[in-house]
Amino acid sequence: MVNNEGNFDWENLSDKGKLEGQLKEELGTWKKNLINRLVESGESPFLQKPNQLSNEFKNSIETQLDEIFLGFSFLTIDEKGHKRQRFFIELCYELDLLINRKACCSIEFEGYAIYTFFKALSSLLDEVEIKIYQDKLYILTMDPLRIVIFEIILVNTTFKFYKESMIGFNLNDLQKALKCKSSDESKINLIFGKDKLYISIKSKKFHSHIERELNCINFHESGKLDIEELHTIKYPCCFKLSKEKLEYLLDNFGLYSEIIKIRCYKDKISFIELGESGNNEISWNSNSISNVFFNPHLLKEEENRSEELNNRKYYEGIYSLDFFNMTYKMANLLDKSELITLSMKEKHPLKSEMIFPKLGDTILKLYISPRG
Repeated sequence: MVNNEGNFDWENLSDKGKLEGQLKEELGTWKKNLINRLVESGESPFLQKPNQLSNEFKNSIETQLDEIFLGFSFLTIDEKGHKRQRFFIELCYELDLLINRKACCSIEFEGYAIYTFFKALSSLLDEVEIKIYQDKLYILTMDPLRIVIFEIILVNTTFKFYKESMIGFNLNDLQKALKCKSSDESKINLIFGKDKLYISIKSKKFHSHIERELNCINFHESGKLDIEELHTIKYPCCFKLSKEKLEYLLDNFGLYSEIIKIRCYKDKISFIELGESGNNEISWNSNSISNVFFNPHLLKEEENRSEELNNRKYYEGIYSLDFFNMTYKMANLLDKSELITLSMKEKHPLKSEMIFPKLGDTILKLYISPRG
């Protein structure tokens, strides 16, 4: 739009932009209310799956669109046609998602990252129940030997929530359904339906589109896990390990025992293995290990021996070597610069925490009870 001086008519462009915004909001609100009504009533406007609308339903939508467009006279015939086409594409997609697929949420990840995550998890667990909340996917379970508690929060900016639910999966089947290669340069979109997982894999390298489905299973966790109690623990000792250091630790342990003793000093971390035939110790000082935190004064409220606390030189915990093997299997997904945080308190569970930037803000926490 140009005025007599050859410049853009910014005022009219601004007014049109405001009207475009109003139209978008009105169409969005109407579409949302329409979909909610159909989902609540259980009605389906489709003649056949997934996206062929009945003529009666389509005509009623056309009539309503015409009425809405009457209030926006600035629209040209071509603009109305484009907006009508776009509206039907979005409407059909969302109706198929919520009515045919009974979607609870959808989320997208870098393909090889989410595949390797669940592949590693499947080597430690047989089945999981994924709880769908408004802001995350959540897993809370124990390994088959009931040694370690797993707490997993799967989050990404692509997450779209539709309704809360709990959905069970066989992890071996899940990792197979997600299978892809790093060289494929894939994105994986996951739509969690009430009874089925819909998997869409798009490869940037091959310009391909793979569609897979995985049936849910009935999952029954034996016993309720009280994770809230674990969340309240104040850890006086904390340090961070790279996956290379953890691998080095595992390569040099298991010589005399399946038990590891950890001693956390103010400026040093020691891992000790005691056996009938010999001893083994690996230490790192604070110059070679990240973020050593040692603060026994956190426990003053829990202990009356303030004199002992002031003179305390280290804290000690005894744990199963299996825990560190489990941690390492998941840590393999980390880059060199990404660290594992270990938090320790005597006679309390040892906590291992990892964040996976390739999977958005996904967090994994492992808890193991002390030994001895």
